[in-house]
Amino acid sequence: WTIRTDGTDSRRLVGAGQRDGIASPQYSPNGRRIVFAGVPKNRSREGIWTMRRDGSGLRRLTKPTQDEIDGDPDHSPDGRHIAFVRGDASFGGFQPHLMRADGSRERPIPGTFLSTAPAYAPAGDRIALATETTRGFPFCANIFTISPSGSDRQVVTHNCDPQGQSFPSASSPSWQPLPGPE
Repeated sequence: WTIRTDGTDSRRLVGAGQRDGIASPQYSPNGRRIVFAGVPKNRSREGIWTMRRDGSGLRRLTKPTQDEIDGDPDHSPDGRHIAFVRGDASFGGFQPHLMRADGSRERPIPGTFLSTAPAYAPAGDRIALATETTRGFPFCANIFTISPSGSDRQVVTHNCDPQGQSFPSASSPSWQPLPGPE
């Protein structure tokens, strides 16, 4: 759905399929397309999808296997790439990926296994991710940033419980927009 900021003019752009819903919609930086995850109505496969802002031109960008699920798409600020997460149900792991905005050249981001919710920095030079480590001690849940090439990993939070008494959490990192003209 889209809706004006004053609550008027709501429009359904795409319906959800029988089993799964639609999640994480996001406009492209130029506002011409919307990317989202899920299974649109009358489609049989899950993936990352794109459509024009009016709901036309629906196109699937990713083709996960039967044991995989794709989610959390985020456009790069220049609109040329999309970061997303691929989960593998057969062993329970998540791996952030990058692809071109047309769905080509899909690849995992090195150094990001078991991380979720990729969020591009406004300058496009970093991606923030959430990660949780609950196997062994200490239990940790942190936000970190990394370059799109997978280099220069920097932990931003230090949210650990060395005694294992609680399960810290970290999710959905976001960046402050670049300042606009005054």
